[in-house]
Amino acid sequence: MLTFYYRIWADAIMVTRSSKTEGKNWKIFTIIPISALMGINLATILLWMRALSDREFAVILPLEVTHVVPINIFISIILTFFTPFLILNYLLIFYADRYNMLLKTYRAPHRRRYFWYIGLTLGIFVAPYVLKWIF
Repeated sequence: MLTFYYRIWADAIMVTRSSKTEGKNWKIFTIIPISALMGINLATILLWMRALSDREFAVILPLEVTHVVPINIFISIILTFFTPFLILNYLLIFYADRYNMLLKTYRAPHRRRYFWYIGLTLGIFVAPYVLKWIF
């Protein structure tokens, strides 16, 4: 499973580095979308588990930082679905410049895996809502 993500990381790094707009900040423009997509994957798994199980459980960790509910929900989503993957991806990819070894090992000839990963992640997350809306 880790090899799958390493290949996607290699594609994402190549796509972002080759972009003219994200030239100097390619690390940030690579780690943020991948971490967000992994968070969406986790949210999708939790939502499907919640829909298929008989029990009700919270998908988001409830936090009460302020008295404003939308801010609490936003902070909970960031801490639940984004921050763990940001830390994990930093340690696996960018700590001690491990991305150089990754790019040597997993060369992607067409750089399509990253775009397929984006499409599948968003498609699997949105598909139940679209089907519910249609039917």
